[in-house]
Amino acid sequence: MPKAYGPTTDALFNDKDVDNDIKILLNGPSGGVTNTAEAANPRLNILLRNSTQKRQAKQNSQQDIHRKAPIRTIPATIAAPQPKPKETRKQVLQGEIRNEQAAIIRLQTQLNAAKQKGDQIKIQQLTRTINDRKANIRAIQDEMSR
Repeated sequence: MPKAYGPTTDALFNDKDVDNDIKILLNGPSGGVTNTAEAANPRLNILLRNSTQKRQAKQNSQQDIHRKAPIRTIPATIAAPQPKPKETRKQVLQGEIRNEQAAIIRLQTQLNAAKQKGDQIKIQQLTRTINDRKANIRAIQDEMSR
């Protein structure tokens, strides 16, 4: 049905059709021959109640999406986390000595267990490692005396 000749959408929806937001109207011959291509595939005219209002509301919501957010400043009262106080060179070296001494204690317990089992290869490896750790402690102490 051409728009100029068809009824307006307001005329098709009456106040009793509160629940009906969609009207489907058949365009074409209402009677006559039914074995034609036009009768097999009729044109439908679908009308939506308040479709222009819904379309405008959708456009407005899309415009709201693309609107830039306001810029807000953060008050300067928020303090940055305090950085850890840096250790002095001497404190770092003392920490290294403590780490080496703790490692020597662990290695000596392993060495005692290897001696009880009589594992000569393990005893030699642990003895070398303990001597290396002791040499490291001497080198760190020399570094501290500079």
